[in-house]
Amino acid sequence: MSTLPMNLQSSFASVVAWQTLMQLLTDQMPGVDVQAISNSDFNAEGDLIMMPPSVRVYYDGDTASALGDAQRLAYNTVGRYMVTCADQDLKSTADQAMASAALADCVKGLLCGARLGYPDGEVSEPVQWVSTVPVPVTGLGIAYAVGFEVPGIAQFPGTNAAGFTMSSAEQAAQAIQEPGQEGAI
Repeated sequence: MSTLPMNLQSSFASVVAWQTLMQLLTDQMPGVDVQAISNSDFNAEGDLIMMPPSVRVYYDGDTASALGDAQRLAYNTVGRYMVTCADQDLKSTADQAMASAALADCVKGLLCGARLGYPDGEVSEPVQWVSTVPVPVTGLGIAYAVGFEVPGIAQFPGTNAAGFTMSSAEQAAQAIQEPGQEGAI
């Protein structure tokens, strides 16, 4: 995990929302292996492998649109998260897919409309369900990836809003040119 400063002043931080989604699912789904997706969820060929019942959660990016401030420090944001659900029923291929779909329905029931409580005391806007798609899982059959969005407002402190300037040492280093490279930076 990076040790860089967060530089986010208000309620939407993608990693915090991701962690909170996973904690909610872990707390509400005993007996289901809920984890962030990782390298161990893929075989050497890059195929998804899951041991049912399991749920894998990953951050799928976000979109943002600037609010009306002149310095562009505040944004309406929508974080996207995928929750891949796999369960097993050995009766048939169709029964296995239905078991995974039932687990996905359970996840939708837990997350749709949920307001995520963040560690800083802020509460998210309601979680929105946006998609469900089948995903092949090696050695199992079908899982379902359920897409959710978590809307919020992100405000940044504007550390460089007054203008970024290089230090005199950086300016001197940039001014040094290699022989035969006149005019190049």
